[in-house]
Amino acid sequence: MRRLERKSLFLALSVALTLTGLLLYVTQQQARQDKPVIPVVIAVEKIPARSVIQAKQIEETLVPEKYALTGHAAQASQVVGQVARETLFPGEQILTGRLVQGSDGLAAIIPNGYRAISVKVEPVAAVGGLVKRGDFIDILVFTGPPLVPSPSAKTIFENVEILETGPGKTPEEITVITLCMKPKDAETLFLYNKTGELRLALRAPGDTGPILLPVRSAEPAL
Repeated sequence: MRRLERKSLFLALSVALTLTGLLLYVTQQQARQDKPVIPVVIAVEKIPARSVIQAKQIEETLVPEKYALTGHAAQASQVVGQVARETLFPGEQILTGRLVQGSDGLAAIIPNGYRAISVKVEPVAAVGGLVKRGDFIDILVFTGPPLVPSPSAKTIFENVEILETGPGKTPEEITVITLCMKPKDAETLFLYNKTGELRLALRAPGDTGPILLPVRSAEPAL
């Protein structure tokens, strides 16, 4: 008899728990229906200012309509390939106003106190066309007679950001590099571009340290 009562009690508790779970599920679904959600695009990792946004750095998600920020991007296609006007942090909604649109041009991403200067380079000088927007480079110059007594080479600028490359149908055909520099440095680069031969040295990501190298001169042949 007691065994039967225990079974009945256990069965009643099981039914009660099942009904409670079902009721909770229905309530949650009803709450979701009562609160419309809309798609937004968020950053999933830190996106540095003035960098090109990649698909792996963002994702689409749904949020309650009241939590969607004004001007948010709703689709990844609105964000991928655009340039971040300022640093974007993980979890934050990406607003279209914080992206550099095509009509904004380079002026929108040049920091205060800097200038965009373009120099013409041969494909081999542009690291065989491997450089791209957002890369950082060192700039070397070669000079020789009659401007100087003997041929020499030296690094004249370090850790310079590339704002844009082109034109060229393929990377190997890059003929112009646009750089972000201080006005005084831009003047110096222009002078060296006219009087010497430039080479670009591509830096590894995260390598921002200075280098200390002497001027290299060609030794006279014996």
